[in-house]
Order: sequence, then C-alpha cells, then structure tokens
Amino acid sequence: MARIKGRSLWVAAKQLTEKTQHKVSERLVLQSVDLADAASRLGSASPKVRSDGVRPYTPLQVLGCLVVKERVKEHLASLFVEAVGAQEVVKEDAEWRKTIDAARELGGHIEELGKMLERVWKSTDASSIDDSELALDAAADFEADVDGEVKALLAALVLYRRLFGDAETECLSSSTSTLLSPPPSPTPTAKRSKKHARMLLSLRKALGNRVFEDAEEEGLEDARDRVVDLIVDAERRERGASPPS
Repeated sequence: MARIKGRSLWVAAKQLTEKTQHKVSERLVLQSVDLADAASRLGSASPKVRSDGVRPYTPLQVLGCLVVKERVKEHLASLFVEAVGAQEVVKEDAEWRKTIDAARELGGHIEELGKMLERVWKSTDASSIDDSELALDAAADFEADVDGEVKALLAALVLYRRLFGDAETECLSSSTSTLLSPPPSPTPTAKRSKKHARMLLSLRKALGNRVFEDAEEEGLEDARDRVVDLIVDAERRERGASPPS
C-alpha cells in the first residue's frame, strides 16, 4: 500500500511540474528519474550530497545533486570528444544551461561544479581551471564513482588542452580519417620538461578511469585512444630530446 501511495505521489508531482514553475533542479529530477530509481539513489547517496555544507538537503534536493553530477559528467565527456576531434559533437546549449542553473540553485559544492562546467564550456583557455581544481595529486587514485569520473574527465580535458590543444586541433582539422601527432616542439628547459612530463603522466592516469571504458558518450573511447597515442609520441620525443646521462 505504501508503495502504491508513493508512486501516486510521484506521478502527481511530475504532473504538477508541467503546470507550475518548479525550480530547475526539481524539474530535472522529476523529468529524468522514476520512483524506483529515486528510492535506489536516495538509499545509496553519500553524505557529501546530503547537504550543501551548512544545511541538510531535502530528498528532492539530494536527487537534484545526483542528477546534476550525472549531467556534468555527460557534458564534460562531450567537451573532451569535441576537443580531441574524434567526432563532431552537437551541444544543446539549453540543456547545458539547465545543468548550470540547477547547480546554482542547489548551492555548495554542486554550485562550484556548475561554475567549473561553465568555465570549461565557455572558454577553451586551459588556464581557466587551476591545478588545485584538477586534484592532480590524487590522479593516481580517481574514485570509482561519479565524482571520480567527473574529476577524470575534467583533468583529461584541461590537460589535453594544455598539452596538445592548439597544435592538435590544426592537425586534426586537415584529416579526420588518420591519427596525426602534433608537430615537434622546441626542446624544453629542464624545469619545463619535468612539468611537461608530470602533466603527461597525470593525463595518462586520468584516461585510465573507467569512465573512458564504459564509453556512454559516443566517441569517448576513440578520443581516449587518440590521446593515448599522442602521449606515447610525446614521451618518445622527450626521451629523444633528453641529454645523455
């Protein structure tokens, strides 16, 4: 009886959403999650998504946080595929804006996640995200959950832009059927070489996250493979440029 009542309330809420001005986060939840999924998600929600750091979230807000995280993951995957040039990506700006607006409504770390998404979406400048936001110190151990997947995608996107973005975009624009390596770069100084090597290692580790294996985003696995080849080529060039010991 309780299950039937709960289903009725959920259906009524969805119908009400179509007639009233609900918050964006509430609309996203009621449009994308059914009752069984909602119960499952709430039961497994981590403490991190149960409050904004100051006040506890309502069950609907907890679901909103989980939906926003999933949408951010999808958007970052699209940006990565687009940046690498593995496949043409059509972004629905209205949907991306919904994600950012919903994150802003929820506040706390979810709002920060939305701001981060907006920065990497609106700007291809690799400096729009700093190292502390990439959590590179933990790159060897990205969590096996949606948070870890989001971090891995963010790190992969930003590091790819820093390491290969400009040159690789020009190369790929001339051929979509072959895998091209970026043109040789000037021999770096020792300090820059070490930083470059660390970024290559961090990018490789980010690409090892399971999100690239699951490949829910079309073209994501192919994009990952292309970048792995670029890393191998870059590491080979760096070894060749290193002075003999």
